[in-house]
Amino acid sequence: MEDKDLIPVEKEEQIEETILTLYDAYNLLKKIIDKYMDMKEEDKTIVALWILAAIFHENFVTFPYLFLNASKESGKSRLLKLISHLLNGICTTNLTEAVLFRQRTPLAIDEFENISSKEKRNLRELLNMAYKKGGVVQRARKLPNEKIVIDTFEVYRPIAMANISGMDDVLEDRCITIILDKSDNRYITDLIEVFENDQDIVKFMEYKKNLEKFSVVSVMTFSKGNIYIYQVWNDILCNLRTLNDTNTLYTLTTLTTLTTQTTLNTLTTRDLFKKAFSLVDWEKYNIEPNESLLNFFLKIWQSEIHGRDLELYFPLFLIAFEIGEDFCSKVIDIAKMKIIEKKEESLIENRDIMFLSFLCQWCKTYPEENWVKVSELARKFKELEQDEWINSKWVGRALKRLGVRKSLRRISRGREVILNSEKIFEKAKKVGIDLDEIQPLEIEESKVVGINPWTGQKAPELSDNYFEE
Repeated sequence: MEDKDLIPVEKEEQIEETILTLYDAYNLLKKIIDKYMDMKEEDKTIVALWILAAIFHENFVTFPYLFLNASKESGKSRLLKLISHLLNGICTTNLTEAVLFRQRTPLAIDEFENISSKEKRNLRELLNMAYKKGGVVQRARKLPNEKIVIDTFEVYRPIAMANISGMDDVLEDRCITIILDKSDNRYITDLIEVFENDQDIVKFMEYKKNLEKFSVVSVMTFSKGNIYIYQVWNDILCNLRTLNDTNTLYTLTTLTTLTTQTTLNTLTTRDLFKKAFSLVDWEKYNIEPNESLLNFFLKIWQSEIHGRDLELYFPLFLIAFEIGEDFCSKVIDIAKMKIIEKKEESLIENRDIMFLSFLCQWCKTYPEENWVKVSELARKFKELEQDEWINSKWVGRALKRLGVRKSLRRISRGREVILNSEKIFEKAKKVGIDLDEIQPLEIEESKVVGINPWTGQKAPELSDNYFEE
């Protein structure tokens, strides 16, 4: 279902002009992104909302980084340039610490490779706090009269980044990640990037000027520039915690296991949440409570989006809610899906990093490029990590996925590979593994073989595309 089907076309007369402008601006942004980018629909939605929310970033407590991860010629640079143009920002490929804290405009950082390197440690530390309002950098400056003064710079601002190799784990935890695929749609890829002459972009820039005239998105969201909505959310959670501590919960007894489990059914959750909502001192915040606002908070609560993830997506939820209640529900569902995908990818990446570290140990132990059984690599890796998921099948696929095999061949019982130590060390550095701390393994020499131990003959080599079972 398209976004236009979810956003109500007809608006009630009492809705403010700022909301109408926000609604129009979102739809125009989607049209612009549709024109220049071949992306998944849900990613277009997130990018459009991120751009729109960036206009109001000063009204938020935190604002997520937008991280574009893809291979070459996938549209990363085009999207960054488009974002930078729409936000009157700076697009750079050589970000320095000084640029980060001395410039207040939105930043788009292209070719942001090797962020995990030691050389970029100071920049990385600055970025780790620049997503949250209140973080500052202080620098000493000498005046002509020799007096030393301290200048304070705020680093908080909208930042979009793109690279091929991936992001530092800590920094990625502050990002909403969009993975771009290479497009074969020539109607999109062959467009020339003359953004300043595009009539839709010119029109959006006019919308943007109108939006910037207002210090608020709406009375509901930001009252007189103060971030009351965050305080309301906190009040609801505090009330809910008190109610959970004082109310008698339903107890379900499972007879088959003879255990007692305490739980809340859906009806009880809504009743308690509604009670917590009603206990908020709404007059203090000058906000009129209503059913839509209740449903907004309840949808977030039931989404299972917690902690840092909620902190990052909350600004986008607020903007989406101003556009339409049904549309906001869709955006929350998209966020939940992306968070689940991110956790699954993170699990795979963490296992790959563990395996790369092990391969570094192996290559330091055996610098010569000998044939080694995949089963032996799996046995030793499992012995070190003590994890049941490690087996020959996973190791074989990981070697192929990481691209660290030089050769592969079948033997009568399994397969053997020659490891590419140069690629292993190169990939290890990219993911932040300190090679100086890697210690050699203690492995029996007989386990590294050059011939088939059962036949005494050299086994035939397999093509690199052979699928390991």
